[in-house]
Amino acid sequence: MSEVPVGYELPRVSPAEPKPSVSAVITRDGTEGVELLLCHRVSEMPSFPDFWSFPGGGIKECDRGAADAMEQLAGEEGTALAGLMRELVEEVGLAPSGRGLVAVDEPVREEVLAHADSWLALAQDGILPSNPAGFSTSTSPAASWSWPSSPGSPSAPPAPESSWRLAPENG
Repeated sequence: MSEVPVGYELPRVSPAEPKPSVSAVITRDGTEGVELLLCHRVSEMPSFPDFWSFPGGGIKECDRGAADAMEQLAGEEGTALAGLMRELVEEVGLAPSGRGLVAVDEPVREEVLAHADSWLALAQDGILPSNPAGFSTSTSPAASWSWPSSPGSPSAPPAPESSWRLAPENG
């Protein structure tokens, strides 16, 4: 039994060339269990409008340049980490610091949204944190993200003074 209506022939298509991309799965301990961070894609997006997804996106040429320019992004995964850090700033306004994921000032986020290649200069000048040490790129994560105690609702978005932190998996 086919799901294609009788008499209808599907057109022949060539598979699309895959594009390098990155995504982050970010969780925190909530009052009712583990919470997962998802982004809502606006209805004006050309692909997957109005969908919920993990924060992430395509690797850009500026990410390759950032990996070449920044010592902490050296190695095989540097371009992916640069792209992931840029996308986190763009999509959810978070950046990795030595204290975990921290909120980015809105004017800085707007600059990266307007000019993706500005991420590198902002990171090099210390305006944007860019410590990829907390990211796990393995298929068996050794850590999880948790939300520190803060006033207000535990499910509220991060305030500028708040931070996500890396915590041991069983702690």
